[in-house]
Formats: sequence, structure tokens, C-alpha cells
Amino acid sequence: MLAMFIMFLGFSTLQTNAATITNASNLNMPKANYTGTFTENNNSARYYKFTVTTPGCMKVDLVADFYQRILLLSSTGDEIYHTRISKSYSTGIASVNKDINLEAGSYYIMIEARNSGEYGLYNLSLKYSTFAPAKPSAPYVVSYGNTAVKLSWYKVTDAVGYTIYQKKGSTYKAIKNTTATTATIKGLKTGTAYAFRIRAYVVVNNKKNYSPYSDTCFTATKPAKNKITSITKISKKKSGSGYYLRAKIKWSKSSGANRYKVYYKVSGSSYKSLLGTYKGTSTTIQQYRSKYSTGKRKYTFYVVPVKYYNGKYYEGAMSSGKTYTFK
Repeated sequence: MLAMFIMFLGFSTLQTNAATITNASNLNMPKANYTGTFTENNNSARYYKFTVTTPGCMKVDLVADFYQRILLLSSTGDEIYHTRISKSYSTGIASVNKDINLEAGSYYIMIEARNSGEYGLYNLSLKYSTFAPAKPSAPYVVSYGNTAVKLSWYKVTDAVGYTIYQKKGSTYKAIKNTTATTATIKGLKTGTAYAFRIRAYVVVNNKKNYSPYSDTCFTATKPAKNKITSITKISKKKSGSGYYLRAKIKWSKSSGANRYKVYYKVSGSSYKSLLGTYKGTSTTIQQYRSKYSTGKRKYTFYVVPVKYYNGKYYEGAMSSGKTYTFK
């Protein structure tokens, strides 16, 4: 039946030897657009040839102002798709829109007027998408908070969407789909390390076809804000001809923090200087006095909780200040 059908369309030569078609116009993929005309004196079939190098989906759009038929064949003449198209009574236009899955190889498209007296303009448009988009670049962190992180990544050609995966235990679980190239992941735990990666996808025959996984983005959320709980005077320590006035500063533990930065500013100044970074929740502060020094000196202290993860510091909010006077 297939051979009879192709002979009826004038393709008996192609069926046995596709190379005998010498007047086929070459179409360059992944996109091609061609406008042609059937005249009253020349409405013979038109042939087009194209090649695809990877499996994918061909979207075929054909619009004409005459009754037509379209046939898609492999390079060996095997029929892949055909249809006969009638004109709309309201618009006078005949059209077809079809998605066709193809393997790598060369193909022919034939356009032909259905009736011997048919002629007019036609437009053939092809768009080819591979079944799987290219591997995306690793997402990167735009911003992060206590319970959310915002990720971004570069657009993947031909992708219609992206799926974001979060590592949970030893595996990655899909947590969100988006058509954008940014996404905010909410509902995370404070001061916690996370790993994310993405896959791009195309939709073929109502099914998502995915790219390989991107490389992994490692990040963390901010630890919770804490506070300085006390600054207590301790014994002074002799040093040379002078001595150090000393005090013990303590702060509360922050959820998720594994470091703490302590800042101070001198009374009357707005500039905060870093005293140091500490793993515990207390340290000794001190001020040197010579044997001739007198008077009081007031300082205000602040603490910032820090999550140190994968070589980066994720800082939480700075605490309220607590004042101490050396005297």
C-alpha cells in the first residue's frame, strides 16, 4: 500500500532511489523559512531536502491559499508523514501545523497542489529542536537570607523551561519548575548549607525531555541574629611598666553559626572596627594603660553570627550594641 500511495503522488522514483531527485532545494536547520508560488502553468510538486545531526522534533508549518498536500520522506524514500489540506471556508487559507519526531539523517519534504488546476502562494516554515537541550551552566547565588536563597543561571538555547533540584540526604529532589532564568527557593532552615543544580528541558509530544544536570551550586542561608549577653570586668594584667584593663564579653549562640565576628566603635565615632573572628561565644577584651594614664574610655560592642561553608562566609544580621567603659 505504501508503494502504491507514493506512486500515486509521483514518488515511485524516490521510493527506489532518492538520489534521483536533483531539483530539491536545500533547507538549513535548525530553522528554515521558504515562500514559493504555484502558477497556473506550473503547479508540479516542489521538493525540499534537509539534514539533522541529532534526534529531535521538527515543527512543520505550511500555509497556502490553495488546496495542497504535504509528504515527509526519509532519504531512502520511507514515508514518515503525509496529509491533505483543505482551505477554510471563512479565510480561504489552507494550513497545517505538525510536530514530527525525527532521528538523525537526511529527509525530503514534498508540497503539491491537490488538484491540477490549483495554484497560488505558499509558505513553508520548519523549526527543529533536539530532544534534549545542552547542559546548563551551574546556577549561582544572587542573594541569600535567613530562610531563602535566590538563584540565577544562563539561558539554554531552545529550552522552554528549567527544573531545580535540591540535595536532600544523598540524592537530589526536584523542587521547582520555571520558565525564567532566576528562582527564589523559600522555606529553608536558618544557617544551613544547601546544594542545588538544574536541568533544562524541551517539550516533545507533551513530554519533557531533559538536558544533563548542571554542575552543583553550593550555598548557605544566614544564621539567626543573636545578642551580646554580658560584658564583665575581670582582673587587670600587668605589661611592662603599664597594664591592661580587661573584661569578658559573652554573646548568645546563633542557630546555624559556626563563627562570630565581634566589632567595636569608640564613643563619639560611627565607624565600627573588627575586633576579631571567634569560634566560641566569648572572648576577652582589653585596653592598655601606661602608669601615667587616667580617665575613662567608653566603647560599644557588636556581634555578627557567621556560617562558614565551602570556603565562604555567610553573615547574619549585626546585633544591637552593648556599651562598656574601661576605667
